[in-house]
Amino acid sequence: YIRYILQFVIGIAGLVAVGGIVYGGYLYLFAGISDDKDKGKHAIIYSVAGMVLTLVAWVLVNIIISVVTA
Repeated sequence: YIRYILQFVIGIAGLVAVGGIVYGGYLYLFAGISDDKDKGKHAIIYSVAGMVLTLVAWVLVNIIISVVTA
């Protein structure tokens, strides 16, 4: 059961990261020469970092579970 819970949480984290990329893209696209363009860039960068962290967590969970169950 722990595997399914962890995969669910990792999936939610991935969705949040994609939402952050969309939000950052919206800020970047519709910002003028204001500070919102920098906010958009930072939101996209942080969301991509979150996506990478989520993928690393997914890989680690699968490796640990395969080692424990084998």
